[in-house]
Amino acid sequence: MRTPGLAGAPRAWNEVLRSYALIMASTDYIQFFLTDVEVSWPVTPPW
Repeated sequence: MRTPGLAGAPRAWNEVLRSYALIMASTDYIQFFLTDVEVSWPVTPPW
């Protein structure tokens, strides 16, 4: 089933990796902003 608006989008993991590698190889600078980050920690630390 095709989703409208996603024509040409990668459909397999190897296509996603290739797309990511092409973007990173041709980008001089890239910045990510992480939002809604959650960190969980065990109730009792293992040490």
